[in-house]
Amino acid sequence: MDAGFVDGTTPYLVMERLRGENLEARIRRRGGLRVEQAALVAREMLRGLVAAHHKGIIHCDLKPANVFVVERRVEAGQIKILDFGISKTGQDAMRALESGEEQVLGTPHYMAPEQIQGQEVGPGTDLYGLGGVLFEALAGVPPFQGPDKKQMFRAICDTLPPPLVGRREPVPEGFRQLIARFLAKSPGHRPASAAEALVELERLGLVAGQAP
Repeated sequence: MDAGFVDGTTPYLVMERLRGENLEARIRRRGGLRVEQAALVAREMLRGLVAAHHKGIIHCDLKPANVFVVERRVEAGQIKILDFGISKTGQDAMRALESGEEQVLGTPHYMAPEQIQGQEVGPGTDLYGLGGVLFEALAGVPPFQGPDKKQMFRAICDTLPPPLVGRREPVPEGFRQLIARFLAKSPGHRPASAAEALVELERLGLVAGQAP
């Protein structure tokens, strides 16, 4: 990746060229993913979040449309997290809270309760978004739906997600429990970090390197 100015006036940005499709398109095309495929998505996304959070960056808008499945034979790096357009650093979040300028930004279906309520965001906010992505990857639909944004926000903040039923095959109990923890209302009830969540996922032994 590179950035600069042409002739000192016109800005340019060079980005990696990706071939493949985003996860939203793949879920729609296939009706959902198999357990092993969803576990691979989870592993690669958690690895990306570990790196981002280590630098103090919170994505704040994880959703299937922002997860890209790259067409390549080598599995490593096959999943890319895209669009950090509304991401925040820890200092950004604290300044917004102190100034009272915190805004509700994100995609309604996947926003964490603390995000909706204009509270401080952190690594747990991204884990909640990951939970929404995995729920939809397996069930074919997001965990919360509603006729309008207001009712959806109320459901996210006040009601439990429906039982996770895999559209293509049953979801193992351990994986369902991990996703349920990602979707906990309070950040304190989610895994403490992406790194901890990655360890828990690996212990389930669901990933065998198959492409999603």
